[in-house]
Amino acid sequence: MSVLKYLSVVFAFAFIASYINSSTVTLSGTCTNITNSNGTAYMNFTLINTGDGAAQNLLLTTSPYGLYSQNIENLSLLGSNDSHTYTFHFSNLSRPGSYGIGIYVSYLQGGENFVVAFPCIVNYKAASFSTVKITGFNLNGSKLSITAMNLGRKNTTARLYFIFPPIIKINPSISNISLAAASTKQVTAILNDSSLAGHKISINLAAMLEYNEGGIEYTSFSILPISFNAQKSVGISIIAIVLYSTIGLILALFALLVYAILKKKYKKVK
Repeated sequence: MSVLKYLSVVFAFAFIASYINSSTVTLSGTCTNITNSNGTAYMNFTLINTGDGAAQNLLLTTSPYGLYSQNIENLSLLGSNDSHTYTFHFSNLSRPGSYGIGIYVSYLQGGENFVVAFPCIVNYKAASFSTVKITGFNLNGSKLSITAMNLGRKNTTARLYFIFPPIIKINPSISNISLAAASTKQVTAILNDSSLAGHKISINLAAMLEYNEGGIEYTSFSILPISFNAQKSVGISIIAIVLYSTIGLILALFALLVYAILKKKYKKVK
């Protein structure tokens, strides 16, 4: 192949490649308590996509620990810079206070399936302010370390659990922590990511501490961003491929035409 022919083909494919853009879906969520009565609390959850790609076939489910919920929501498309608000309800609330819940969102983007999890606090009758806090939360290898602190004046036993997508496993996923007044304690859990082979995922893992005292429910949480083989998920538009392939082909033909004309002129001069 002559140099001119080679350059024309390379130019055409370079032109196509430069216009096939990768895109990302970046989801965030906000929780707003709206009303409650007769053992049921209602909450608005707003899902926002600040990425430059679209999320498709979204499925939202909730996982309230110890509560009753039948919240399942579907959305066909959440485009770039779009948002959508859902109303969830939670029953079986036997005492006032604050409860921890998880909202899970699965979606398709660029032909791949992704799952993210959002922690929320739902208040029933009145918000409570926990004196048991998570002051340390980190991941070293596969070991999660959680430091809990009791700022109160009474001994407390709190329940530790996690909000995370079902694609990962944590052992133990639920445990009890006994804390003396004005003390701290560190506990560990093992994160098993073997099921993530071949997946790209970047999530916020939430550790929740929940206890009840004096007939009131208290909950606090801490968030740890973690990534597994995290890369930009690629969404390639079929329309873009056809359009830019056509343009590239036209340019390649034009380059070949120029080559033929120049070759003919060169023969005449010779």
